[in-house]
Amino acid sequence: MAPMKTTPAELTERHLRVEAVPAAQRNRVLAELSGLPGMELADLTGDGAVLFLRYDASRLTFEGIEQALADAQVRLPADWQSRLHTAWCEFSDRNVHDHAQHEPSCCGKPPRGG
Repeated sequence: MAPMKTTPAELTERHLRVEAVPAAQRNRVLAELSGLPGMELADLTGDGAVLFLRYDASRLTFEGIEQALADAQVRLPADWQSRLHTAWCEFSDRNVHDHAQHEPSCCGKPPRGG
């Protein structure tokens, strides 16, 4: 199977509030995130409380990012606004991922021999 090409619709950028990451841990956290398949950019703000991510949502879903953050012992805030934002990110990424994997039915294919 040929590698999928990232389209602008699949390229996703997120700004996530996280509990501040100590300076000593930042390089390890960023290296772990950067190693995920489909991750183009991972960066923390100067104070380590906002994570900027750019990734291919057809290859990497938000659940995978959450798992990597949990493995790196980085926690997302537990307030209602953060939970709502997290749920929206999960839904959006799952939708993009599912659409990228979908094989079109007969109506979405070009005619044969044409």
